[in-house]
Amino acid sequence: MRCRGEDLVFTKGICLRDEGEHECPLGKSDCDVLRFKLDNGMDMVKGDTYKEEKLNYAKANYNHLREFFSEMDWSVVYQEADIESKYDKFMDAQNTAVERFVPYHRMKTKKKTVV
Repeated sequence: MRCRGEDLVFTKGICLRDEGEHECPLGKSDCDVLRFKLDNGMDMVKGDTYKEEKLNYAKANYNHLREFFSEMDWSVVYQEADIESKYDKFMDAQNTAVERFVPYHRMKTKKKTVV
C-alpha cells in the first residue's frame, strides 16, 4: 500500500514548529517519510542543583520488615469484602513498614524547570 498525500496526523494540543519535510522511503519500505518538529509548549531549562530524596532499599532493615509483616494481623486484610479494600489495607501496611524501616538517600541532581 502506497502512502498518500492526504494522510492525517492527529495531535492533542501540540503545534508544528515549521513546515514538514517529505522524504524518500527508508530501505525497502513503500511508505514515504514525513519529518516535522513539534512544539509541545514545554521548554526545559537547566537550573541550580538540588537534592532529591529517594528510598534506599539497599540499606533497609529487612529483619525488622520481616518481623513487622510476621506480626501483622492478616485477618484484618482477609475480612475485607472486595479485592480493592484488601489491596488498600495491604498497601497501608506496606507503606507504614517502608516509612519505618527504609531510609532515604539524598541524590544530587540538576533541577529542570519548565518555562
